[in-house]
Amino acid sequence: MNPWPYFQAGSGATFDLSTTLPGSVVKGGTFGVSSSGPALPTGMTLSPAGILAVGNANVGQTVGVIFTYLEPA
Repeated sequence: MNPWPYFQAGSGATFDLSTTLPGSVVKGGTFGVSSSGPALPTGMTLSPAGILAVGNANVGQTVGVIFTYLEPA
């Protein structure tokens, strides 16, 4: 299994990162993007619930984005 999600979509598309969590991880935590890797492309957002959304992003490619996840207390 590829541990890196590949996301290709047009405006208005979403991807739920919580579906990529291993079964042993407690769900309901908070997602983020690490500052130690590239930022999301302009026009893309990530909600704390893990919904990656395309707004008005330009066509392009971003490699190496590091997503973070903090399990609920």
